[in-house]
Amino acid sequence: MDAMFVSMKGDERGELALSILAQMKRKTLLLAPGEKTPEGSIALFSFESRGGSGRRFMRCSAIRVLREGSPPCWVTTPFVVGIRPKPLSMLIDQRGFQESLYRMSQDYLAWMPNQGRMVPWACYERDPKITPESDVFRAATAWLQQSAMYGLFDEARRDLRSAMAIRLVLQRQGGYYYKEPEFSMQVSPDVMHISAPELELCRRNGRLIFDLWRQSINLYRRAIDDPELAWVAKAVEGPLTPQQQKVQRFVARNDGHLPLFARADLSSVWFLVEVQERLGGLGLMQSWAMAIREVLGTKGLIGRSDPVAEPFAEAVKSATGNANPFAVLICPEGYEIEQGFLAQALAKHGVDARVLLKTNLDEEFRVQPDGIYVDGRRVDFIYRREINAATLAESEVGRQIVNAAVERQVVVEPPLNMIYDTKVPLALVHDPRVQHCFTDELRQLVPPTGLMPSTVGEGFWVGEKCLTLQNLIGAPWVVKYAGPNIQYGFGGRGVFNTTQNDEGIVRGVDEVKSGHPWIVQQMDETRFLARHLNGGQELVQSKVAARITLHYRRQEQDSELFLAIATNRPHWKAIGNPDSIVQEIRVRNE
Repeated sequence: MDAMFVSMKGDERGELALSILAQMKRKTLLLAPGEKTPEGSIALFSFESRGGSGRRFMRCSAIRVLREGSPPCWVTTPFVVGIRPKPLSMLIDQRGFQESLYRMSQDYLAWMPNQGRMVPWACYERDPKITPESDVFRAATAWLQQSAMYGLFDEARRDLRSAMAIRLVLQRQGGYYYKEPEFSMQVSPDVMHISAPELELCRRNGRLIFDLWRQSINLYRRAIDDPELAWVAKAVEGPLTPQQQKVQRFVARNDGHLPLFARADLSSVWFLVEVQERLGGLGLMQSWAMAIREVLGTKGLIGRSDPVAEPFAEAVKSATGNANPFAVLICPEGYEIEQGFLAQALAKHGVDARVLLKTNLDEEFRVQPDGIYVDGRRVDFIYRREINAATLAESEVGRQIVNAAVERQVVVEPPLNMIYDTKVPLALVHDPRVQHCFTDELRQLVPPTGLMPSTVGEGFWVGEKCLTLQNLIGAPWVVKYAGPNIQYGFGGRGVFNTTQNDEGIVRGVDEVKSGHPWIVQQMDETRFLARHLNGGQELVQSKVAARITLHYRRQEQDSELFLAIATNRPHWKAIGNPDSIVQEIRVRNE
């Protein structure tokens, strides 16, 4: 940090402090009447706190300065140092004042805001005990929040302080990233606004998301036994081995349960991009929403004080019929911290959750006649990530888990049917061959989408348009992998647009020939403006593509929208990425 120490001409204590700091080769500036403090500078001024003058020369804790007295009007920085006019200690002399100034300036020079480990007025660089859990770190969070709330600074400075405060809360919580903190997304001081009618539309459409699955599984069940609909079954299943297909179809025929949760991903309201049943990153979303609400206030769009764990726990208890269920959260490697944060949050609501890597299931699970056990405890609920009927078909323990789920000895969320893992239903809704199996409401819900053919010249339908893949090149379309194999689409690797080249078409055609389903969708070119904390000390604004994620919980006759959050990105592929900007969604006051 390039520390600049400033004071105002006429403030005797401030001027004296600057002259001593200048002798120490510190960067100083004496302001003329009417001047304001430069951005990022540290303001020194005579200060008489309401609690008395104390025994020390200076009050360096900025949060206490703001609480105990009002800084002069020329102070427009949160970095403030109050110089007491009447130090009481008999030991204090000119040399003591110099020593105090030296220590204060050293703290600011040593402060490293980008690391977020210290507060500038008490950084104690030599103390390794300063962590996100320490009192000094919590003081930093409070200081940033209070400095914004006091309204001492212009709007831009308050917003910067808010963004920094959100970042500090996230660091204190943990769970806001996967693998390492460097993989975290970008902090914004703003929320993303939608109108009240848009909110009502989002709430109403939650029921239709579950209807989409209900009508799709009815069609798929027919397709399993109807040769004329074999193409539907093939699109859902992809290139399964005979054993995988056997297990998948066993699940499809015998387990008709719908998912308890769904996530609708929009690029604008209402432009549906895809539907997720495995709500990846729930711990991450819990952490971000809590941090945003702590700093910006209110309970968000929905009104729940706990954004994720509370509705999740309610659903688990209802589905299992157990007031204190034992749950297992299955996660891929690298997500243990994020899922562990969710497990901790669930514990506060009466759900004891254990995080297991998907690669360790055969070793951790013990299947008994009455159910599945982990560490000697019967499992009531399994939340799955990156496993389904086909992947479990590969091992004896996996097949036993499938049987236990079908027999309802354990609740698996989402259900193991692979149709919930695919994007194929988005295309089936519009396909002329089977569109009669879906309601008109669903066709209005889903933008025109089609199944990709296996050759470039073959005609196919996207909504009411009959196209060839050649027609897509240079036009705003998106082609993407639509099957259940997470490795193809994970992180957006299987998603391409056709505005510049045919790379995605070439790859898609090759994989369709191998039995993997791909879909073609219209591209939403809507863009928004979003600000985020760039590095550590400034806000920048970018034009972004939106990924509005609406999290729904299925209820008996309807659905609940329990979380709405956006991960917006300067790149057209608006996925959760380190350069994505996280914003909670709120209703605009019109």
